[in-house]
Amino acid sequence: SEPARAPGDLNGLRVALVDDDPLARSGMESLLRSWGCDMMSADSPELLLKMIALSPTSPGLLISDFRLHGPHNGIDIIKAVRGNLGPALPAILISGDTGAETLRLAQQAGLPLLHKPVRPARLRALIHRLVGTS
Repeated sequence: SEPARAPGDLNGLRVALVDDDPLARSGMESLLRSWGCDMMSADSPELLLKMIALSPTSPGLLISDFRLHGPHNGIDIIKAVRGNLGPALPAILISGDTGAETLRLAQQAGLPLLHKPVRPARLRALIHRLVGTS
């Protein structure tokens, strides 16, 4: 559903973001908007799933914080969204937790993990690798 894009072009990429930290969420949102991304962001998995269900266009990328309030972590959220939109949806996990367990869980789930504070150049390179050009 996402149109093929030129290398380096994130313009119009629809990104779904879930992070329960308002500062981290707004910082990430501003950064992605500055790159031309179309943002859909929420402070809870429930709200994000509702927004995705109500949106006429599906996200082309999902970014989730690993630690969220409540029983679910970012890996659970990514699985739930992929359950609705298909397993090929590119996704990125972000975490302030640099422990080996978080990394192990991300690797087991086959998800790229970026540590907070996320470096913009690393995030952008990872997004390009994941959504690339078809």
